Amino acid sequence: MTGRFCEECGCADGAQGAAGGHPLPSPSAVFRLAETAATVAVTMAVVPFVQALASRAAQDAYEGARELLRKIARRHRADDEVVISDPQADLTLRIHIEATDEALRALAGLDLRARQTGESPAEVIWNRERRSWEILAATRWVALVNADREYFAQMTADSTDGAQGSLSFPPYCPERRIPITGRGLLQIGRGVHRGARPEIDLAVPQDPGVSLRHAVLEEQPDGSWTVVDLGSLNGTTVNMAPDPIAPHTPLPLVDGDRVHLGAWTTITLHRI
Repeated sequence: MTGRFCEECGCADGAQGAAGGHPLPSPSAVFRLAETAATVAVTMAVVPFVQALASRAAQDAYEGARELLRKIARRHRADDEVVISDPQADLTLRIHIEATDEALRALAGLDLRARQTGESPAEVIWNRERRSWEILAATRWVALVNADREYFAQMTADSTDGAQGSLSFPPYCPERRIPITGRGLLQIGRGVHRGARPEIDLAVPQDPGVSLRHAVLEEQPDGSWTVVDLGSLNGTTVNMAPDPIAPHTPLPLVDGDRVHLGAWTTITLHRI
């Protein structure tokens, strides 16, 4: 553990960039649990979080855990659920910010130490009816980024100003497969903008119809995804629709949906 974290937002020291963390006095059992949970939220580790709960059986520590979950939720603009992904153990923990003592106590007693490597991805979810934690097979999403000849042909045919006639379909543009589960928000754009490069960068080969900041894919609390056009010059369409989606308005996506933007780019979302 770092021994330092931001009391305001729950981020571990060093995770806030220039802002840094804030030192705390010698912590009580509640603050030790809070410190552990804050560090876990940054380092993305489920098993140490559960082990920390197991070591703090007193009920007064659970309120400290709930307060930390609320801070993490505010920090990441979540509604009522915190999602902690652990790549090493292939585990995702979904926990309500107002988790009951019963749920926290049961989670503390859940032995996840054996799930370190080699097993299929799983989610740890509280079943309210059974009043127990369940380990379920996890759903993962990937984004496939392609130069789409069919979409390019439609864009060329629909062009009324002749600008598309000067474009050539890229001779070589291999498919890119981008895992997106647990990443929250992915920027789609072209090249560096204000010192940051988008997670889905369409600069090589450069799609000239893509804006610097064109759109975003945003993960929802239930694990699904939406696409939001950021007011791009040429718009964003889905599934070859004739009209672009409304700018700055989230559009829910389902498995197999194709997001079209620029002159030839198609991003297909798949649930695996």
